[in-house]
Amino acid sequence: MIVLNPKTKQFVTFALTIILILASMFFAVVVKPPESAIVVAILFVLLMAVIAADLVLSTRLIKRFNNTKLVKRREILEETWDKAGIDIKAMEKRIKRYLNTCRLLHVLFVLLCMASIYCSVIFLDTDIFVLMIMIRILFLLSSFALWGLVSLFVFKNKQELPKYELSPKEYPILFQIAKEAAQLAGADGNIRIFAGEHNICVFRHGRYDCIQIGEIIGNLLTKEEMKQVLVHEFAHVYNNHTRLMNKLGNTAYNFYLHEEEDMTCLPPMRTVAFLFNREYYYYSICTRQVQEAEADNIVKKVGDRQSFVNAIAKSAAFSLFCELPCPHLSIHVFESEKPIDNYGEVYLDIYLKYLEKNENLYRKILDNELPGFLRTHPIFRERKTFMEVEDFDFHTIETDEEYKKEQKKLLGILSKAFDELDNYSEIRHEYYVKRFGAIKNYEENANQEVHTLLETALYFEGVDNEKAKKILKTVLEKDDDNSNALFSLGRILLYEFDKRGIEYIYKAIRLNEKLAQPGLQLTGRFCEMTGLEEELEEHRSKFLELGQEAMDKMEVMSGISGKDTLLPHDLDKDTLDKVVQFITDTADGKLGSLLLFKKVAGELQSHVFVLVFPPNIKKKDLDDICIKVHNYLDLRIEHFILLRMFQTDNVRWIYRKVKNCEVWSRKKKKVTKNIVKILTCFWVFGIV
Repeated sequence: MIVLNPKTKQFVTFALTIILILASMFFAVVVKPPESAIVVAILFVLLMAVIAADLVLSTRLIKRFNNTKLVKRREILEETWDKAGIDIKAMEKRIKRYLNTCRLLHVLFVLLCMASIYCSVIFLDTDIFVLMIMIRILFLLSSFALWGLVSLFVFKNKQELPKYELSPKEYPILFQIAKEAAQLAGADGNIRIFAGEHNICVFRHGRYDCIQIGEIIGNLLTKEEMKQVLVHEFAHVYNNHTRLMNKLGNTAYNFYLHEEEDMTCLPPMRTVAFLFNREYYYYSICTRQVQEAEADNIVKKVGDRQSFVNAIAKSAAFSLFCELPCPHLSIHVFESEKPIDNYGEVYLDIYLKYLEKNENLYRKILDNELPGFLRTHPIFRERKTFMEVEDFDFHTIETDEEYKKEQKKLLGILSKAFDELDNYSEIRHEYYVKRFGAIKNYEENANQEVHTLLETALYFEGVDNEKAKKILKTVLEKDDDNSNALFSLGRILLYEFDKRGIEYIYKAIRLNEKLAQPGLQLTGRFCEMTGLEEELEEHRSKFLELGQEAMDKMEVMSGISGKDTLLPHDLDKDTLDKVVQFITDTADGKLGSLLLFKKVAGELQSHVFVLVFPPNIKKKDLDDICIKVHNYLDLRIEHFILLRMFQTDNVRWIYRKVKNCEVWSRKKKKVTKNIVKILTCFWVFGIV
């Protein structure tokens, strides 16, 4: 398959559409079609019928899927999981049948469009206006179908390779390790090695087997441990796990437009796109465990099992370090106004000190961890048992001085990447300046508004947990149903491995449905890490209960329509001014207008802010503004819903339904300025 970027693919699709339409018209002129408008009408009606049927069916399927209860979804996943464990090949055949069906339907639809163009040429001598309208409609439909065809048959997505590639001359030992590992696993491709990310993986790119090694983990593993991990990763390549997942993932991606196009599903094949992507979702979840077991089995047969277990233990410990909050990293590396030169060494040193301090905790977690629901990888305890290894060691040390030099070079790459950050000042401001600015403000004046106290508690979290808890308890004394305070307090307790945090999280979820997803993930992961079997079973039942309750609430309150009960807001002027000021300052001139009203649905009610943006705003700016505003509103006592729209969208119905809903507008300011300018001109020329 040919690799092209999305924009080039769009151009190719456009060119192919033009060529096919011109070819159809030329063929129609040479070989006259039946001179009957009835034939054209039948074909055109058939096209419209296909599109309408696809639209109706896909809408129903998507609605049915969204309305499926969590209990039913879990049953489907468990059933699929069991099938994968029994016969993974049957799942592969099933998803390939979906893929072939998609291909066939795209071909048939393109042919139908071309036939319609061919027959519509009869209007050339009678009504050129009708012909041009039909050609335009058919051009649009053909381009959609052809996008699917070129994606499914010809092109695949351009896979961006990691930035930092290692050379065999600079890393001869590492390349030798990789070659030996590939031979042991039965893989025989050409090898390229890159630095980046946290862990180690192998992926196919053209005719190369590409290895990506995290700089820190590359410094933690000995030569032998690195080899065993690479044997496992190359086993995925040997068993075609990587190739098949990439192929299916590429197809799943291609059923949707590029991210810049807001991932809009392509008509007229929305139904097959939905069915394929749903099947791919189940397949990708349920087959990973089987694939991991197959790769582990190869290591057990041909590798050093003890070294592999040690490597997995080191990797698991580092993953725990990355998973649990560690603001010390931010404190040390962002103190300087410019990037530090030895970021890699500082990062590694912080981790090793953290490991030394928490080794017993990490050992306890690895020894007692429980398997998660539908996990993609075996837990460490299962792998250790499978490898028939009794113990593991976090502290195995490499003795080869030449290899240690190569490891140090990896840290140099990490330091280089840190030095080349484009947004260092922005990151530093977010993780260091704001944190200690908020702490200083609190220490100077502890009498702050609730949302400021909540934000301050977040900044104290990990730096001084006792002070963070004190602030949160102060908030709860004023308002014992403050969901954000309950959630933050629960999270701190769980990160301190105090199971009392579970109840705080559950209470927060009941009060605020938006906290359901992060809260349930947090409690579930805590129960898994600590080996709390009873609490984990309770969590799984709570997951269904609280998760479903949150889904139902969010379905009702997530958007707005003309059928909803919308009322004028009742915020006091002081609160409104503060919120509007924050939003407009955050938008920094990129916001068109701001709407505010109240939505009422039975017992549920919430204030709704609608950010109306100009259509030409950059996606990065749009997302950045919405995230910052969302985080700010989430910390306030008032319950808010945040929506975003564009000036090109139909927003006039909101103005008609809710009077005075516009609380800020950039347009009004512009109009005022323009009037002043016009009057000034009139005055200059002596008109007024």
